[in-house]
Amino acid sequence: MLGSGPAWTNGERVLDQYEIVDQLGRGGQGAVYKARDLETGLIVALKVVAQGAHSVDEVLHAAGITHPNVCRINHTKSAGPFRVIVMEYVRGSADVGTLRDLLARGQVPTKEGLEIFRGICAGVRAAHERDVLHLDLKPGNILLRDGKVPVVADFGLATVSGSGMRGGTPGYMAPEQERSEPVDRRADVFALGIILSELVTNPGRRLQSVIDRATCATIEERLSSVDDLVRLIDSSQRSRIPVAIVAGVVAVVVVAASLAAARTTHQTQPSAGSNAGLLPSALVESKIEDAPSDSTVHVANVSVDASVAVLVDASGAVNKANRVEALGRGQRGARSVRDVTDQGMSAPRLLRRELRRCKPSSSSARQSGATSKSRARS
Repeated sequence: MLGSGPAWTNGERVLDQYEIVDQLGRGGQGAVYKARDLETGLIVALKVVAQGAHSVDEVLHAAGITHPNVCRINHTKSAGPFRVIVMEYVRGSADVGTLRDLLARGQVPTKEGLEIFRGICAGVRAAHERDVLHLDLKPGNILLRDGKVPVVADFGLATVSGSGMRGGTPGYMAPEQERSEPVDRRADVFALGIILSELVTNPGRRLQSVIDRATCATIEERLSSVDDLVRLIDSSQRSRIPVAIVAGVVAVVVVAASLAAARTTHQTQPSAGSNAGLLPSALVESKIEDAPSDSTVHVANVSVDASVAVLVDASGAVNKANRVEALGRGQRGARSVRDVTDQGMSAPRLLRRELRRCKPSSSSARQSGATSKSRARS
């Protein structure tokens, strides 16, 4: 059949320059051969299609798209009723030549899958920067150099942005492409979203949200570019540690250090029953000061009679936010670190505030001192 290309055999010399090594594939668009360039000794790929068949490979060559993740087009030649596109030969591994081969072996680890996908996106972005759309992105058209590095190939259905286009592969075509409506970069973003869902079979909630936005049927609600897609993927993979957890850890360390310093410096015994139902009373003499460049915390002496309860709730990967509460005499009510940090207050500021709340006023201190003397005289 004309569209399938000539039936060249291994060892045959073609176009006066190439020796056929093997046939790599054959389909409705033509055939692809592995060949040796007799002038340079290099191995190349020869894609043979019928003259007049829709292909933008020569446009890619003219546009000068050169990128590690795009199959390089060297030049094109005519061979009777056929056109031959001489391309870079991408060597795969022993059993993996394309992304389709890799997926056929089973589930791909998420980290490996995302690394491959970012390479695919880099190649598609390079084409988009030249205003060229692929429009047939699918695992079979993603070569894997050495079985690892993705190389976007087969731009046989490619066109320029804004054109109406028929054809493609069912399951990967955007809805507007299926309806033969004008297409833009979002058609390729749709196909990339489908590929991502196949590469990462257990994406999790955040990554699944990115896939949903890339494959949205409504073009106006779909991600508009490859850059947006990659940016959201990277964001979905960053670890998020709640601010409350960080503040809680700092608070625990600082309060514990303050209590230890107070117990070491002052051996004052608490009055009987003064803190019934609470933790043992401690005479805390501390003032939290800003940490210097060596990240140490200085403690100065300021009398504060308080009971400090530190509640830290951690579960698994600390998915629950820590809570730190300070309970003291005269306190107007404790607030959790989550509540405070949500308003932008840092842990050191929180502790200073709680310690000020716990600090008795000067009149209260005098009254307490007078009461103690009175008891001594009696």
